[in-house]
Amino acid sequence: MANTLAKEAILSVNSKPLIAVPSTDIKSLFRSRIVASWQRKWDTHPSHLRKIQPSVTTRLPLPSTRQGQVLISRLRLEHSRLTHAYLFSLDKVPPQCTKCKSVLTVEHILLHCTTFQQNRIRWSLPPSLTEVLGDLPAVEKLLQFLTTAGLLQLI
Repeated sequence: MANTLAKEAILSVNSKPLIAVPSTDIKSLFRSRIVASWQRKWDTHPSHLRKIQPSVTTRLPLPSTRQGQVLISRLRLEHSRLTHAYLFSLDKVPPQCTKCKSVLTVEHILLHCTTFQQNRIRWSLPPSLTEVLGDLPAVEKLLQFLTTAGLLQLI
């Protein structure tokens, strides 16, 4: 009885036609599933960078200089010496803007602070973080803004 079932199982496997699938199709399928899984994780992960880069497949442009790349990366992650140095102090109190009295954040400095309003206008910075930190021409203007505002060394 067992031999008969085994023979039938072997014959049934051999009787089904095999379909040749190109390896490129298989790679494409795996790649799309991996990217979809990665995107789902990215969508649920709390990150400031997700505001600027909503998709895992898009690459944000970086300036050509290493210093510019470091500065822009810090700003995109919303971590700078100016906004996060308090974490290394004993009191652990976030810094406040001296003029606006609001919590000092990258977004506040780049978009809202009245102290830097004239510099933002001078360098024609876009009105959103996505544009300021995601577009290469705007990133180049941002580096000029940081230099003239005296913020370059504080980032």
